[in-house]
Amino acid sequence: NGDHNETVCELTVQTSAKNISIEDLRVPILPEKVNKIAFIGDTGCRINMLFQQECNSVDSWPLKKNLDSIALHKPDLIIHVGDYHYRQTKCRNTKKCGDIYGYNKKAWYADWFEPAKDISLQSPFLFVRGNHES
Repeated sequence: NGDHNETVCELTVQTSAKNISIEDLRVPILPEKVNKIAFIGDTGCRINMLFQQECNSVDSWPLKKNLDSIALHKPDLIIHVGDYHYRQTKCRNTKKCGDIYGYNKKAWYADWFEPAKDISLQSPFLFVRGNHES
């Protein structure tokens, strides 16, 4: 469950680019002048030996709610300061936090890509690696 067998790609984009697309997905670009920046961090749903966060509850794990709130302000850029992935161990109570864990595609989708899918189409992101991604 800790295998790192997913494909990761990198794309160099010129600062003069007017649009960016990856397959059928249009990726937001920076405006010429950045006026509003939102900062977020430590967003993963925490599942480890000591703590089992309720990943299935937007009140206990409010990432989607927080991202929707940020989206209302229409930031020009969102900077994630790291720690997007916390599903380190199997949850003892799957009704509380599901059965997705480890460093794999399913866990990354659950901890980041699924909750962020709407806002990631609206604003560009800058991601910084935290200690949970290192």
